[in-house]
Amino acid sequence: MSTELKKKTVLLIEDDEELRFLMAKILQKENYNVTEASNGQHAMELLESSECPELIILDLMMPEMDGAEFLVKIKSHVKCASSRTVIVSGYD
Repeated sequence: MSTELKKKTVLLIEDDEELRFLMAKILQKENYNVTEASNGQHAMELLESSECPELIILDLMMPEMDGAEFLVKIKSHVKCASSRTVIVSGYD
C-alpha cells in the first residue's frame, strides 16, 4: 500500500487568464491537482471525460456559459452533482 496520500482535485473555472494562473499556482503549492477551464462550457466538456473534482471554484461572470448557468447544469449532472462549489466574483 502506498504511503502517499491521493491529491484532491479542484476544478478552477475562471475566464481571466492571469487570475486563473495565479489561483492554480496557489492551489498546486497547497498540494491540489488543478484542472482549469476558461468558462462553464469548457468545464462541462472536461467533466464529461474525467473524474469529478472534490471542489469546484467558479467565477460567476464568464463568456459562453456563465457561472449561474453552470451551477444549474452541474446540479443536474448525476456524476458530479455532489461536488462542492465555491463561487468567486469580481462583481460588486
